[in-house]
Amino acid sequence: MSEYTPDTAETLETIAQFVSETPPGELSQVLNDIRGLVNNDSLVSEAIAQPLSVHNTNTLALVAVAGSDASFIVSKFNALEGNRFVDPNAKLSYAVDHLAQTASDPVPHESNNETEEHRAALNAAINTYTQDHYPNGHCAVFSHDNSRTLNIGIVSNKFNPNNFWNGRWISQWTANLDSDEISGELFIHVHYYEDGNVQVKTTKHATAKLASIPSDPTAFASAVVAQMLKIETEYQLALNASYAQISDSTFKSLRRALPITRTKLDWNSVSNCEDIVFFFYSLADIIMLKPPL
Repeated sequence: MSEYTPDTAETLETIAQFVSETPPGELSQVLNDIRGLVNNDSLVSEAIAQPLSVHNTNTLALVAVAGSDASFIVSKFNALEGNRFVDPNAKLSYAVDHLAQTASDPVPHESNNETEEHRAALNAAINTYTQDHYPNGHCAVFSHDNSRTLNIGIVSNKFNPNNFWNGRWISQWTANLDSDEISGELFIHVHYYEDGNVQVKTTKHATAKLASIPSDPTAFASAVVAQMLKIETEYQLALNASYAQISDSTFKSLRRALPITRTKLDWNSVSNCEDIVFFFYSLADIIMLKPPL
């Protein structure tokens, strides 16, 4: 049988998928593995450019400003044409290198003067909120030309590779100065890979009503943050309860506590196809699914 070799289009698509599915804090490892598998640096460079940009904006990646201690998050809310992003607090736009996660070539960028006072007040309140509740958090509030909508981005990463786990919390909220409703999306991604390989992704969409629409920027910011705190706290408590139930009852209801080998799998010994196939048969037996023939 001849060895199958994927064509260039298929290789590009596969690389893009690898990048988009990268667990928190493991981007450099994934890119190194891709380079080793493909063994074609020019093809890899071409393949990762767009998916890497999408990955960084989706995960609110923190980019460092070249030649300074400043940094800011990149997202769909502060993206401009030509791979430039706005730092709303510095009122500058930068060219962003998504591979190095650095920003350079600063250019003045005017904010929406109509909403800037509210944006600045909300940004200050979100900074305090993030510092209080997300020890590793970064945040920003973004305004838009010809719009009274403000967007909030919060990201908190916790990387612990020495203990084989990494995690990320992302909150993205939308508020409008003329509406008493705010909407948000909360996203959690956790990867645990000691003696196994488990990823958890969970998303919650939420809306909330403000008691009123304060005209004062500080009061408006306080009202928005109060609703965010309520929803995010409820979500975290619900997750804690759900995982406690899984630990206390769901896992105990499995037919077998161990695979049919009656021993834990030594991942370091999974070195050939027979081992991998047997492992998946064991997994199927654990979860009481009939393995494919």
